[in-house]
Amino acid sequence: MNSSKNFKIIDALYGEVEFSEEIFPLLWVPLIQRLRHIRLSNIDSFSMPGIANISRYEHSIGVGFLATKVPFFRNLSKDDTIIFQAAALLHDNDITPFGHLVQEAFEYVSAQYEHEKVLFKVTRGIDSQEIGGLKRQLLSGREIGIDRWASKVFGAEGQIRIDSIFEVAAGGGKYGQYISSNGVDLDNLDNVLRIAYHMGFEVDRLLPVRVAQGMEISTIDNAVIFHASTIPLLEQWLSLRKSVYSCLMLSRVDFAAKAMLIQAAIWAYENGIIGKADWGLTDITFIQRLLISSDKKIKETIRRWMAGELWELSDVFWLSGAAPEFKDLLPFNETITKKIGRECFAYRIKDKRTRELNIQISDGHMLNLGRSSDKWLLGVVSPKRKEFSSKESLTIKEIACELFDVSLSEELTDNTLTLPIF
Repeated sequence: MNSSKNFKIIDALYGEVEFSEEIFPLLWVPLIQRLRHIRLSNIDSFSMPGIANISRYEHSIGVGFLATKVPFFRNLSKDDTIIFQAAALLHDNDITPFGHLVQEAFEYVSAQYEHEKVLFKVTRGIDSQEIGGLKRQLLSGREIGIDRWASKVFGAEGQIRIDSIFEVAAGGGKYGQYISSNGVDLDNLDNVLRIAYHMGFEVDRLLPVRVAQGMEISTIDNAVIFHASTIPLLEQWLSLRKSVYSCLMLSRVDFAAKAMLIQAAIWAYENGIIGKADWGLTDITFIQRLLISSDKKIKETIRRWMAGELWELSDVFWLSGAAPEFKDLLPFNETITKKIGRECFAYRIKDKRTRELNIQISDGHMLNLGRSSDKWLLGVVSPKRKEFSSKESLTIKEIACELFDVSLSEELTDNTLTLPIF
């Protein structure tokens, strides 16, 4: 690990990528190594096996590489180049098992969790209950390793630099918007292309690099400025994003599998089997924790998920209007469970196929690309081994429209696929 000959990694998208002698050791700290055991796609996909095992580690390496491609990177001081690239590598390092799924389970029970801010809070002493307290342990009791790395690279300034790194990783500071923003950033540039590539789409693997090379920084307010040459590239990225999320959102089997894991995680939280401080579990250790639970419902749910014996799924349908918070789905679950006489759990996904980009162009004007959406997808699963009838699905739709004050969208989903009953 200490030889300069080992400073290169082969990436699926970008080929051979090289890291400096200061940054390369960061890849080996437990905090980043944990990401080898966290999926990028949030689910061990049944219908898209190519994306089932892309890791957050692979994605983080890609974002760390893209950080070196923005034009201002070469003009930064040495310390700032390390901070910026380290933040890119660390942007996902406080994400929960199965990505956002366990985070969403916390939100169902009002245990608010913002993965981009967890480690930042810990380093500032705001929340000492996270990841085992102040020792910050994960991966079988190993400390996260960031302190030793920072001390070696920055000396006595190590802790101050850690604060700066996590601030940028969370979208703050002068350069945070390049890594995490509400528009287009290095994180989602890599994310969309990486998933598309592993899905088998024909893609320009260097599209994120070319966009990154056209991202400048405003000398007035540090805003991201895009060179005019990136406009067709961004349009291409938006089109690919639509294709990717159409596949991710509309897979009925994966929808059912996600809902099962979330329901099992909610039960585990309510029974004290997991808590917010267990965000540092990996996908594997999270499943193991639930499998050894004394709760029969939790164990049976996970066993069925592992065996592919998925819960039955109602019609999945688009609604237009404000999407409810996850915690507001729990009263809905109770209502439809009583109404149709079977145990039910509802899950919703906001429309991610499209995104509105308001970007500043290098000639000074603003440009609007893409569009926003008020649509969201709703479906209901049940452990009962019996298909939902058309009458039951209609009842679910009617109650959802009334309870959430929304309307059915004219857009249809394919509900012809039924899950196998065992």
